[in-house]
Amino acid sequence: MHRPNRIPGITLLATLALGACAGKAPADLTPPTLSLGVVSGRRQQATVGQELPQPLVVQVLDSKLRPVKGQLISFRVLSGGGSVYAGTSLTNADGIAQDYWTMGPQPGPARLLVRAVDPTTGEKRNIALFTAVALGAPRYAADRPNAAVAAGSENQGRSPSGDGDGSRER
Repeated sequence: MHRPNRIPGITLLATLALGACAGKAPADLTPPTLSLGVVSGRRQQATVGQELPQPLVVQVLDSKLRPVKGQLISFRVLSGGGSVYAGTSLTNADGIAQDYWTMGPQPGPARLLVRAVDPTTGEKRNIALFTAVALGAPRYAADRPNAAVAAGSENQGRSPSGDGDGSRER
C-alpha cells in the first residue's frame, strides 16, 4: 500500500497559523526586521594616528530588502584604540550610513563594531565588524623620539635606593 508523504506537524502548524491570521494582510504577520551589511571599508590600513583612507559604509534593509531611511547606526571601536569621527549616523534614502575611523597610537590590528536597535522589535543588532591595521611606529614615540626613555624613567633624579643623586649602582 502506498502512503503519501505527509508531515503532520507541519500541516498542523500551517493550519493553525492561517487560522490565527484570518483577516490580516501577509505584511502584518511578521514585524519588519533589519537586514544589515557592509558596503565598503573592510580590511584597510593606515599609519598609527591617521584616518583610514576610505569611510566605513554599511547599509540597512528591511525584511523585503528595501532600504531603511532614518535608522540610527552606532560605530564603536572595540580594540586597537583610535576614534571614530561622529560615532553615530542616520541612514539615508538608500539605507546607507558611514563614519570615519582614525587608527590608535600603537601599531597592530584593530576592530570596530557597527550596531543598531531595530525600531519595530527593539532587538539589538550587530551590523558589522570592521577590521583594520595600524602601521608604523607608535605615535607617541614617533612624535617625541626620547619619549620611551622619559616614560620609562618616572623616578628621574632619584636612584633606586632613594638617595636622590640619580646615579645607579654598577
